[in-house]
Amino acid sequence: MSNTSQDMMGLLSRADVKTPKATDYITIARKSNSKSKIQTELITVEGLMNLVQDSSKIRNSYSGTFINFGVTGGGADVLGGDTVNWGTELNTAVDHLGNLMIMNDCKVSKVSVKWSSKLPIRSIMGSAVVSFKFSKCTNIMADVTDAASWTTAGTVTAQWRASDGEDFPGFLEVKSADNINYAVGDLLAFTASTSSGFSNTGEDVEVGLILEGL
Repeated sequence: MSNTSQDMMGLLSRADVKTPKATDYITIARKSNSKSKIQTELITVEGLMNLVQDSSKIRNSYSGTFINFGVTGGGADVLGGDTVNWGTELNTAVDHLGNLMIMNDCKVSKVSVKWSSKLPIRSIMGSAVVSFKFSKCTNIMADVTDAASWTTAGTVTAQWRASDGEDFPGFLEVKSADNINYAVGDLLAFTASTSSGFSNTGEDVEVGLILEGL
């Protein structure tokens, strides 16, 4: 029996239990592949805790649809464009505003947007620039169709322009470092705002969202 094994057996026999410190070391064994030999390595208690905490974070994913994409002026909603409908009946957004109620303290982790029409976007957007933003309402009893109920929580770097040369654009943006945070009971809205109107505003644009627990 090795000296290390003997030391461990001695500790067990004496039931000498100590409170671990973040800087303490733990021995682990690992293989780089199925054919390699087992290697023993050291990690810290802090490293193990960080791994467990990261893997235990709650992550919720959602999907929704812009159904009035490219609208401006009197047809735009109270947030200045078209706001995603999350799993609701598709209809124009003049008399309502799509939103998500937040179930646990979280932040925006990732967001994706994909033009999902057979019609090329460049054929209808003209010189318009489309930008995207997250909004927050902190009053669960508020009128969500009142612009005063909302504040901007964060923006998306990506924008869409005809000059980009893409007929069927899409993007996936990681936002976890941007601290777009929401608390339990907040309402989340995601809006596409257009600098000038599209000639056709009836095309689908699909949205994916991942929220990560704090």
